[in-house]
Amino acid sequence: MLHPTSFLPGFSSRTGASRSHSTPQPSSPIAPLQALWGEWLQPIIHQAIPKTGPGSRNRLWPAPLLFWAFLTQVLNPATACREIVRQIAAWAQLSAPQREARDSDSAYCQARSALPVKFFLKIALAVARRLQTLGSLRWCDFEVFIVDACTLTAPDTAKNQARWPQPTTQKPGCGFPQIRLLSLFSLATGALLRIKMGARDQSEQRLFAHLWRYLPKGSLALGDRNFCSFVNVAGLLLRQVQSVFRLHASRSHDLRKGKRLAKNDRLMTWTKPRHCPKYLSPVLFALLPQSLSIRVVRLAVSLPGFRTRRIYLATTLRDRAKYSPEQLAQLYRQRWRIELAFRCLKTILRLEHLRCKSPNTADKEILVHWVAYNLVRHVLWTASQLYEVDPQRLSFKGALDTVRHYSCALEIFRGRRRKANKVLSKMYYQIAHDPVPDRPNRVEPRAVKARPKAYPALTKPRHQMKVIPHANYLYAKAAKLRRNLS
Repeated sequence: MLHPTSFLPGFSSRTGASRSHSTPQPSSPIAPLQALWGEWLQPIIHQAIPKTGPGSRNRLWPAPLLFWAFLTQVLNPATACREIVRQIAAWAQLSAPQREARDSDSAYCQARSALPVKFFLKIALAVARRLQTLGSLRWCDFEVFIVDACTLTAPDTAKNQARWPQPTTQKPGCGFPQIRLLSLFSLATGALLRIKMGARDQSEQRLFAHLWRYLPKGSLALGDRNFCSFVNVAGLLLRQVQSVFRLHASRSHDLRKGKRLAKNDRLMTWTKPRHCPKYLSPVLFALLPQSLSIRVVRLAVSLPGFRTRRIYLATTLRDRAKYSPEQLAQLYRQRWRIELAFRCLKTILRLEHLRCKSPNTADKEILVHWVAYNLVRHVLWTASQLYEVDPQRLSFKGALDTVRHYSCALEIFRGRRRKANKVLSKMYYQIAHDPVPDRPNRVEPRAVKARPKAYPALTKPRHQMKVIPHANYLYAKAAKLRRNLS
């Protein structure tokens, strides 16, 4: 079995210290998480510190301390700023008892707002690049990347509404700003490699065009029907990237047309649109070919509980002997992993509703969630390599809970090699032996068992709806509706 410290870059099994002495390291961690990831994240943090401006000076909340506090807050969902400030102050007493106590969260919030977004972006990209190099699992010699988008909500403030407007169907003051987050995941490791944020009215096509250049040559893009367009497929082919998308509903799926390869397998010709899309530059649009030969495969789904009986896939992999319909069906089924990744981000890490009240800090909150998600994925991948298990079968929530508690034990035994290695081995053992049950065809309808409270909906801004007329009637009506649903 491999040694647990071999997967922690910069962690020396002899001394428990960093192999690189080019960057000054603190004598003791100022947060428990730094005992686990500080040895290889600390050089990245120091390289991301601005040379001038906010964050460049060593104040009460320097940039490294601010990052570890923010990361600790994200990995402990529903943690208030006041709580994280007092937690950092308590841990700082171990290394510097004479340091000034940080009892107020005002300085922490101000320092977090002043620190530039590029600081967090550089750290997120560095962590994502490291996880991208770890993936060795390939599909037919292709490195597969899954693309999809989700929606987040932000606090209802004037600045957030100006950048991310709420839906036009909602009355002013009765909705929340909505953010469209397009994400690019690695199928091998489950790591989040790139993100692109936009308003809800910005299409996923526009956001995806900004991520074309981040797909390496010779890779494969996998997505749902919303990304199945001539511009996306042709733009990816210009960068020598193949694609497998579900056929868009507006595209013809009549298999009586086109060149017949086999039953339920055709080669069809797609023509270039007449007009250039608004999100694409005219120069790039002119480079796209006039027509494409796309392979359309019809798959029959006979499993009980599935919504559709037939699925049409559009792909640029035209070699039927090398890429059979069965292989394509298995590949597209793995696209569901991105939905599980969104569940980890939005539900487990509580990213679904942001808490920062300005777009500047909301961007940083999303970036720190990006870093936190990838760090947990790194731990899951390490545990899977040590004990030769499938990383997709390991519990993300279980790994998050294990990391939070074992990082405190690593801090206690910091500098004691044998004890620290024993703690690391036990941590990876518990993560690797906590698999998620494999139930591929299980039917779980989206139904809520716990009934909501019978409060009426907010139909006016909060300051105008202090007193609800006929409140008893509304409560009785909501209770009656709830009884009918049950």
